[in-house]
Formats: sequence, structure tokens, C-alpha cells
Amino acid sequence: MLDTHARQWVQPIIAETAKFLIKLGLTANQVTWIALLLGVQPDS
Repeated sequence: MLDTHARQWVQPIIAETAKFLIKLGLTANQVTWIALLLGVQPDS
């Protein structure tokens, strides 16, 4: 239910980010790998 209400604010951000990544020439797989690399942090 929160997702439905928050979508009006989140969707424009997602759309603009997607346009930017497409302009850079990145593929969906490349974006996925970048997200994985940024999300995985070594244990300290």
C-alpha cells in the first residue's frame, strides 16, 4: 500500500535515472553489475 502512494514521487526519479543511464550507453546487465559491485561491501 505504501508503494502505491510513494510511487508518484519515486517514479520520476527512476525515469530520469534510466534516461541518464541510457544516454551513457549502459545496458541493463551493466547497470545490474555496477549495482552489485556497489552493494557488496567487504566485512570489516
